[in-house]
Amino acid sequence: VQAERGLLVGLHFEGFRLNGKTVESSWPQGLPLIVEVGHTPDFPAIGEGIVGMREGGRRELVVPPRMNRPGVEEVMTYVV
Repeated sequence: VQAERGLLVGLHFEGFRLNGKTVESSWPQGLPLIVEVGHTPDFPAIGEGIVGMREGGRRELVVPPRMNRPGVEEVMTYVV
């Protein structure tokens, strides 16, 4: 199944600063982040970045501050 706009999906992610330091990760807790594909106001890059993904797939997203979580003022890399 391909991730299409409007679907709710659960995904794991890990966020890194440009220096490679991990800032956040959903894997240690074992709880996925639930998002609406194509529309995730609190984390726009994830909602847009997963459009077209398939179950079990991985992507690396380089996210500018304007598309990151509120309050994050730097470029981040997320593996989803």
